[in-house]
Amino acid sequence: MDNVFMIHLDDYIRHIDEKLELYAMLRQLEDAIGKLPECRSTAEARRRMAAFSPKLKELWEGWNIPRRYLVSGELDDLCDVMDDELMEPEDAGYFSEGSDIRAGGDSPAVPELAGHELLLGLMDTADKLYDNYAALIELARRQLRRCEQ
Repeated sequence: MDNVFMIHLDDYIRHIDEKLELYAMLRQLEDAIGKLPECRSTAEARRRMAAFSPKLKELWEGWNIPRRYLVSGELDDLCDVMDDELMEPEDAGYFSEGSDIRAGGDSPAVPELAGHELLLGLMDTADKLYDNYAALIELARRQLRRCEQ
């Protein structure tokens, strides 16, 4: 697919930060489930987390977000991933010498976002991750209560 989409830098950074937040929550959940006592009532939570763990690792590796960004939060630490994923509007052919709005020219043509498919896809992925996270937390709570009884 050769569609080109435009995204504001703030939206892009928020998207990266939200992915990291979801990843961190799922890793914390993974660690918490791993610390649950071994008993019959925790088996389902352990089984589900074992099934999700490889996908979690695969997602993290596919994002190519440098670990140093987790510590620093500095935009400079995202330069490599931004170079791989984003292009300047000029490089995509949206500004020419005579139509650069920053030079006081006419507004460039902005591409249609193909029914906002990209945004909807990202939102759908975030919803699924959040739903899985919430379901696993609730399951872990129920299982832990059973172990404590």
